[in-house]
Amino acid sequence: MEILQTKNLDHLGIVMGTLKKFSVIDFVNQKLGHNEQHHVSAGEVLAAMVLNGLGFVSRPLSLTPQFFETKALDVLFGREIQPDKLNRHRLGRVLDDIHGYGCELLYSEIALHICEQIELKQKFTSLDTTSFSVSGEYDVDSDEKTINVSRGYSKDHRPDLKQVVLELVTSHDGGLPLMMQCFDGNASDTKIFKTRCEQLIKSFKQAEGPQYLVGDSKLYCAGSAAQLRQLKFITRIPRTYKDERAAVDIAIAEDRWINAGVGEKYHVHIIEHLGIEQRWLVIHSESAKARSEKTLDKQIKKEILAINRALMHLRNKTFSCETEAINAIKTLSASFKYHDLSIDKLIKKECYAGVGRPKKGEEPTGIIYQVIGESKKLDSVRQTLLTQRSCYIIGTNTTTDELTNEEVLEAYKNQNASVERGFRFLKDPQFFVSSFFVKKPSRIMSLLMIMTLSLLIYSVTQKHLREQLLLLDETLPNQINKPIKNPTMRWVFQIMEGIHVVYVRINGVITKHFTGINDLKRKIIRFFFHDVHLIYDVGNDK
Repeated sequence: MEILQTKNLDHLGIVMGTLKKFSVIDFVNQKLGHNEQHHVSAGEVLAAMVLNGLGFVSRPLSLTPQFFETKALDVLFGREIQPDKLNRHRLGRVLDDIHGYGCELLYSEIALHICEQIELKQKFTSLDTTSFSVSGEYDVDSDEKTINVSRGYSKDHRPDLKQVVLELVTSHDGGLPLMMQCFDGNASDTKIFKTRCEQLIKSFKQAEGPQYLVGDSKLYCAGSAAQLRQLKFITRIPRTYKDERAAVDIAIAEDRWINAGVGEKYHVHIIEHLGIEQRWLVIHSESAKARSEKTLDKQIKKEILAINRALMHLRNKTFSCETEAINAIKTLSASFKYHDLSIDKLIKKECYAGVGRPKKGEEPTGIIYQVIGESKKLDSVRQTLLTQRSCYIIGTNTTTDELTNEEVLEAYKNQNASVERGFRFLKDPQFFVSSFFVKKPSRIMSLLMIMTLSLLIYSVTQKHLREQLLLLDETLPNQINKPIKNPTMRWVFQIMEGIHVVYVRINGVITKHFTGINDLKRKIIRFFFHDVHLIYDVGNDK
């Protein structure tokens, strides 16, 4: 027996098994076409990029051959593929093909293809955007459908860098990204959301059951009111509206709160706003109160320092009359929010014509006044602001027959969980596309599509695993060996580390042997699809 080589498999068998389960490779080949002259098809290249992205090794796309040198490609793809065939030239051409077909179109078709097979519930969908910072110069594509890599409002807090914007429409059921679209780096959320709402109006009308759009405060504005009237929405109401602040004040004054769980209570406010009949839920949150308290205390400390500087400068000023001195401290006091300034001492001084000590019997030529002020903290102002800032408003145009107050609150909270979790995943430093290196905007768009597809595959596997654990009443150990039913796929991928394929030659015949599959890993594999079982050579017998 001769051991020829050892290749890694780890968790990549789950990723590839999921791609095979939903025939993603064949589906992409049908859309982009398959040239027999290419050793690796477009669908296989796309699958390779997803494997690379979900490998969590922070390895650039141009180094894909190096990534696959240690991987059992014949086991993953079901046929021999040399790593050097997955070079940057082949990958670049496939990225160009994806852009030529339409990044958003291809992604939506793949997502629909998968969602129909898993019978995804799309009652609630969320809409949000994020930005990705890039560096360097980018070749300008002649295609008018290409995005403009430019500076804009940076959600990465990197205004010094150029960026691109990615929009996602995400389902609450499993957090699956249903649609994606790339925009210029300086595109505004308001325009993006308005355009997307117009598209969703058509799809919602064609849906069999009721569908609701859930968004953050950027979704709600006068510019998109016409579209919102035609949708059933749940959104945060921006604090910039006077009616929002008035509704909070009314809820605080009436003090008729309804308990909404641990640390939360709400008040129902019916209103017509932006020409839409709405139900506003004024939420008082203890967690928001704690955050606001920290913010307020920082602002108060900062104001105290400003007051001390202002009073020092005021002390050195002179005034011609007492009224002028009193008005000066009143004017200064009006510029501060959390403190009230008053006169501690009003100093009256006589002025003489000469310099120095006046002569004996010399009459003063005038009188000047100086003010020494003191500050008093306005505790009532702090408390009022703290109570106001502990509240926020969720607005919806649904009726209580369609959604109860509790269902509206749950839908909004799930929106934060599903969308923000997806953006955190895409921006993880371990994710290989978190740092852009391609120099054509069209390829950046294709790369954003691959990123979103990776998130889709990750979310599908996580959703499936959690459903199987609930269905079979099973658990998996978490990081501290506590049994849980809702593990993240990131943790499951870590558990699957250490699985290898050993290539052995016996009497001239090369065979494959799988090592590192213990009872826990075998249990995890059996929760997944038959295609996953085949890759790991694990039967589905219990």
